Amino acid sequence: MNLIPTLKRPTCPNGTLSGPSSKERQMKKDYITLNRFINNVEMNKAVTSYQFPQLMMAIQTAVKCVSVTLKKCGLAQMKSLGSSEQNFPTLDGRRLDQYLNEVFVNLIANTNTVSLIVCKDSEDAIRVETTRGGRYIFAFTAADSQAHGSLEFIASVGSTFAIYRKTDANATTNVEDKDALQPGKDMLCGGYILYGYCTVLVLAFEGGSVNGFTLDPAVGEFMLTDPMIKIPTSAKLYSVNEGHTQSFDQSLVNFIEKMKVIKIGEAWSARYSGNLVGDCHRILKQGGIYMYPASKEHPNGKHRLLYEASPIAFIMKQAGGLAVNGKQFILDMIPQKLHEKTPFFCGSRDNVLQLMQALGMNKISPT
Repeated sequence: MNLIPTLKRPTCPNGTLSGPSSKERQMKKDYITLNRFINNVEMNKAVTSYQFPQLMMAIQTAVKCVSVTLKKCGLAQMKSLGSSEQNFPTLDGRRLDQYLNEVFVNLIANTNTVSLIVCKDSEDAIRVETTRGGRYIFAFTAADSQAHGSLEFIASVGSTFAIYRKTDANATTNVEDKDALQPGKDMLCGGYILYGYCTVLVLAFEGGSVNGFTLDPAVGEFMLTDPMIKIPTSAKLYSVNEGHTQSFDQSLVNFIEKMKVIKIGEAWSARYSGNLVGDCHRILKQGGIYMYPASKEHPNGKHRLLYEASPIAFIMKQAGGLAVNGKQFILDMIPQKLHEKTPFFCGSRDNVLQLMQALGMNKISPT
């Protein structure tokens, strides 16, 4: 007996594919890879080139390499990456950071798309030879400053990056460090990566939307899983290291205390992990406010303006939120040096406006 059912082959009348039209297809049933998404973005530009998709391909490859490396940093791998102790080996975070940084630099520098690379682990900017240079400037941190500490406790690690245009479009023109000192509002693309139980990449483009992609390890591709992310207008959630409140400005302390004295049922919830990307990702998805203010130990804040605060502020702005340093909008700030640090507050629009009022900051709309 033939147990194989007879399958009717679908017909294609008039030479067209059967089934619903593309307009009727639901995005949730469509498989959109990051490569396909980037190609669509490039096709909608007035002037297109191979360079931006090529750069994004290199970023993807670097992220995949970092993701695999971090997953291997279990107890069995700590001996090779860290100390030579046989019992309870500890992870050498500095060595790991350098390796992750080199992965990004090597892959990005060989794309023929960037002329200057700025990274946390290099005091000076890295200049690409003019014969291999491109139209973009790439600034990034491969892993946040608490990466090694987070790994010891199986916590998340994050990367941030910003892509700027080269001020002179001529590929043969030499670039200087000052060419990277651009305000966040001039950013072409900003993003962050969160490495945890899964690897998530969030991207924002100028004048565009914010979209989240998740790495599918089965096929090795980033898939669009969170299209058109919008941060809630407000939420009763805040993220700050309250253990340092004694060194915060008193107006900020009063703002934080006010959140906690509201009657039961209306009080705010606190969530803080010490991981910039992880905490900001939660705020982006759930709403609320992230705060890393100036303190006695860090009078200029702790997050780097060019490649940490600015890309996250860029994402928040595109998603409908705001980001400030307590005196001005992050995206309006022009860095004076490559590794300049800044206090950093970001999150839901209404919550940030409440903070601005508490700090006496002018509420002029950001550009």
